[in-house]
Amino acid sequence: GDPTPDNTGAWPADTVDWPLEGFCDSLLAEIFSARWETRHGAATALRELIRLHGCGAGRSTDLTAEQMEESHQLFLEDVSLRLLCVLALDRFGDFVSDQVVAPVRETCAQTLGSILNLMSKGRVEKVVGLLLQLLSTSDWEARHGGLLGIKYLLAVRQDMVTGVLKETLPAILAGMGDSVDDVGAVAASALIPAARTIVSDFPDQVTAIVTAVWDLLASQDELASACNSFMGLLAAILSLPGTSQLVSVDEDVVARLWLYLSHNTVSVRKATLQTLTTLTASRGRVEGWSPELLTEALRHVFQRALVEPVVETHLLVEQVWANLVTNGRLDSLLVAVCPHVSCWMCLTMQPAKLHFEPSVLVQSRSELQGRKLIAVEGDQTVASELKLYLGGSETTPAATRDQNVTRCRCMAARMLGLLSCYIVKPAPGVLYTPEIEPPIECYVKVLLVYLNSKSAIQRLVTGLVVAEWGKLSPPSPLPSSLTSRLLGCLSENVYYDEIALSFTRLLQDTRDFIATLKHYKLPFDHEQYGKVLTLEQIQQLTGPVSAQLLASNKLKPKVAESLEERRRAIQGAVSQTASDQQLFTVSTQAALVGAVLRLQCLPDKLSHIVKPLMESVKREKNEILQSLSATHLACLVDLCVNRAPCPNSKIVTNLCILLRSDPEFTPRILDSESSSVGSSDSGVESSCSSRTTTPTLNNDKYSGVLTLQNQQKNAERAVFKRANSTGGRGPGRPPTTDIPLDELFTADDEAQRQAQVQRRGAAAALTAITSHLGAELVQKLPRLWEIVFTNFQATLDPATFDVNSAVNNDSAADDLLSSLQVLEVVSPSLHPSLLPQVMLLLPQLCVLLRHPYKAVRHLACRCVATLATLDTPAVLSALVPVVVPLLSADTVTCRQGAVECLACVCERLQLRIVPYIVLLIVPLLGRMSDQDTSVRLMATHSFAALIQLMPLDSAVTLPPSLPPALTQQRDKDRRFLEQLFHPRTIPEYRVSVPIRATLRSYQQAGVNWLALLNRYKLHGILCDDMGLGKTLQSICIVAGDHHHRSVEYQKSGGVHCAPLPSLVVCPPTLTGHWVYEVDKFLSPEYLNPLHYAGPPVEREKLRSRVGEHNLVVASYDIVRKDIDFFSSIQWNYCILDEGHVIKNGKTKSSKAIKQLVAAHRLILSGTPIQNNVLEL
Repeated sequence: GDPTPDNTGAWPADTVDWPLEGFCDSLLAEIFSARWETRHGAATALRELIRLHGCGAGRSTDLTAEQMEESHQLFLEDVSLRLLCVLALDRFGDFVSDQVVAPVRETCAQTLGSILNLMSKGRVEKVVGLLLQLLSTSDWEARHGGLLGIKYLLAVRQDMVTGVLKETLPAILAGMGDSVDDVGAVAASALIPAARTIVSDFPDQVTAIVTAVWDLLASQDELASACNSFMGLLAAILSLPGTSQLVSVDEDVVARLWLYLSHNTVSVRKATLQTLTTLTASRGRVEGWSPELLTEALRHVFQRALVEPVVETHLLVEQVWANLVTNGRLDSLLVAVCPHVSCWMCLTMQPAKLHFEPSVLVQSRSELQGRKLIAVEGDQTVASELKLYLGGSETTPAATRDQNVTRCRCMAARMLGLLSCYIVKPAPGVLYTPEIEPPIECYVKVLLVYLNSKSAIQRLVTGLVVAEWGKLSPPSPLPSSLTSRLLGCLSENVYYDEIALSFTRLLQDTRDFIATLKHYKLPFDHEQYGKVLTLEQIQQLTGPVSAQLLASNKLKPKVAESLEERRRAIQGAVSQTASDQQLFTVSTQAALVGAVLRLQCLPDKLSHIVKPLMESVKREKNEILQSLSATHLACLVDLCVNRAPCPNSKIVTNLCILLRSDPEFTPRILDSESSSVGSSDSGVESSCSSRTTTPTLNNDKYSGVLTLQNQQKNAERAVFKRANSTGGRGPGRPPTTDIPLDELFTADDEAQRQAQVQRRGAAAALTAITSHLGAELVQKLPRLWEIVFTNFQATLDPATFDVNSAVNNDSAADDLLSSLQVLEVVSPSLHPSLLPQVMLLLPQLCVLLRHPYKAVRHLACRCVATLATLDTPAVLSALVPVVVPLLSADTVTCRQGAVECLACVCERLQLRIVPYIVLLIVPLLGRMSDQDTSVRLMATHSFAALIQLMPLDSAVTLPPSLPPALTQQRDKDRRFLEQLFHPRTIPEYRVSVPIRATLRSYQQAGVNWLALLNRYKLHGILCDDMGLGKTLQSICIVAGDHHHRSVEYQKSGGVHCAPLPSLVVCPPTLTGHWVYEVDKFLSPEYLNPLHYAGPPVEREKLRSRVGEHNLVVASYDIVRKDIDFFSSIQWNYCILDEGHVIKNGKTKSSKAIKQLVAAHRLILSGTPIQNNVLEL
């Protein structure tokens, strides 16, 4: 046979036995160690070893294929027996959260799974027999280990699941009823991955399994560890198609689930809800439920919606509710819900800071569950209920509860809105006479109670419920009492009950303050402030009025100080109260407008409709309510399409203005504020004066990369916050700066937060409008389409665009920013039929990458990245041929735009960029040594992100839409990367000029590598040891490149190949040696060196002779002194011999050297790293 040990190709050529056999033997010995840590570590290592290299275990190259396979199977059998011994003998257990874990047995079972995956079927069956023997032992740890082995066997050997279940199913079912909870938990979890096979191949067992699980759930304590696995198994079986014909669920067993809806473990609650979702998914199942069971189910599910703290389970709660409401019989539903609707409304209106009264909640717990024992004097204990709040229990962190309050309230309102569609229907079998009030009138009366109150929360919740009701099934005809009250609420100016306490206290303090002013006989209008005071009057009194009084009247210092202190206190209180009032007004009015819109009862004048929604978009701090207002605004726009006068154009214009309100998101043409901390400049400096420091921020509106500046700003902000926080500096250490953080970072002040709220709201509104109008956007809202598409097509022609005409044209650039920002926001929500038209803007966006304004380039890059997420192959295929050449442009702004575009695309696409990595990584590699600091750093950042994804490139297929030219370029770049990572594959470079020397093999390899760098415009460090010919290798590549440029220039006359001199910078003791070496190996016809040295007068004379030579040799000190001369010349090669001299970027020599401009840069050093790697 073919003696191939395995298919990894990792065996050395002279190896006979499996190279890892010795290591594996030591691990097999350590799994029997007395220390559990050693056993666990050995089992973990063995698991990974078998998983990655197990196919070669036990094999030898001197055996035939049949013999190797037999040896391989014997090895696996030996290891499996050892692992079975550990499963039988291990007794270690630990606690993780509320469950016991056995790390050694668990890991050994996983390792056994890897072994069984490679083992032949006959041997696997023998292992199953041994595992079954473990299940019959008296020690529960051994039974636990045996079930773990079966669990992983069923998971890895899908081809043997049916056969294994035939042998093990009775034992597993017996294990589920084991007296030890952990054994039962593993038994149930072992069947979860095999649930589909059980239903398809063992249909006669499904009823018995489900019945057993129901019985176990009934007998289990809620805190038992096994209930998690039992519920997961139940959900896995019942969710499979065809189970409903095999299993009938009685009402009494459904009620057993209520206990687990309030389980402490999220996974149990989630599995319970999944089970309920399956049980209620079909009308046939729910229709048979009695009103009593339906009432219990609805009450428990609604209560879970109010107190569930985990967002991931909210969708399941809402789905179960929808199934119960829509699939139940109407008569049963009405009997079940009518007595509880008002209570549910009140529960939804529960204040966030008050816990629910236990008497209004449905109890499903055991007698002691949910209670905590509080020790008192002696042996007495008292039990207290676990307090439940909106959004979580008292054990839920307060921050999490606060975040959940609005989410839970809105979800409960949606659920009640769905229920409203059914409870207003006539009851089956009831004949409604004029004396009997219709159900809708009864329901409206309930709603009017809350609409007539002065509570903001009550009005808010009622508005949300009515809006959802109108959205799903608007009543016809509309109840006039409801619509008139909704419209009346919108025109009212109410002081809400929620601020009553603070407002009452404020009134009392203000009256006391007025009395004090009267006491000191200060002149002011007593009549004006003698009646009932409003917030505006209090603000006026404690603001300019009293401030002027105290300033213009002479009072004793202590009296004046006391009055001023009281004035400021009242002023702060009135500001807070007014802010709370405005917050309640914005939220409540927007919710009521949503109800009016969904009921489609618009008034003649739209000011009371438009204004609350726009205020919510501008000021609503809660993102959920703001998003809801955005949806309602989209509905309003649609309703007003044919209305005259139509407010839609004005709405869109205002939204576009609000969208640009956040300077952190939408750049300004010229930022007036410096954001650089600890820096004298702001903005990215484009000069090459410093090539090692991070660019500083400046206000230059043309040059720079805003993406890089934002990254730097965010990093500095994080560093300063961490350094100045209590935990960042440690106890007793002062902050790093005396300036308060609020002054350091304007993004943290109130104005910036408000700008962020406005931008978020405008983005949500524009997205909602675009999604709502869909394919009819162009016809229904031409103003928005004009901003997104028409303006670009009309004003920006790629063929005639002149970069110079855009300079000093701030207004045109500002208009472009507006359109680009809207395009970026609305593109992802456009209807697919409109996307091809937007893709036609790609040439215009690519042109804007050359725009002189950095803000325009930045937003154009973000727009390209957004379009790339929508149609990656089309955008990348069009982008690469345009952007990659821009990376090599002579103009700095073009290179900045190109590198920023690639950075944005890479960041947005993430893993989707993998098929195009090769096309992008090579050009970025060349820009990592760009003369411009911002281009260099941005290219480095992008290269670092892409290089991590390079290993995935070989596993992806080439996009079929990739043009042939790009496919060829991709193959070419892949060959280059292969040569770069594996220098032995570089083709041999023949020097095109005669060299008076024979290159040794390692010298030829060095020249080959230097030629590769030259070919791809890269730079490098040649680090051969002293005496190995670094000078000769450098002379070869310089001479060859000079000759190549000369020949190309004679052919084409192009600027890109014009002859340029080269420069060698070395210590003064080596300058003469360099000239000697060049003269020794080359004729002056090819390299004619000039020894640039001597006193200033002599060097002045030598400058006029530089044009006669194509190679200049100078020392570091000479270059530093004459840097103005050297930096004025464009060099071909710049070679730094003993280049580690410039490792310290703060020295004058280093700064001077970095000002040199050269097409190719090369460092020669035998010791590139002397202290640490950062010297590179």
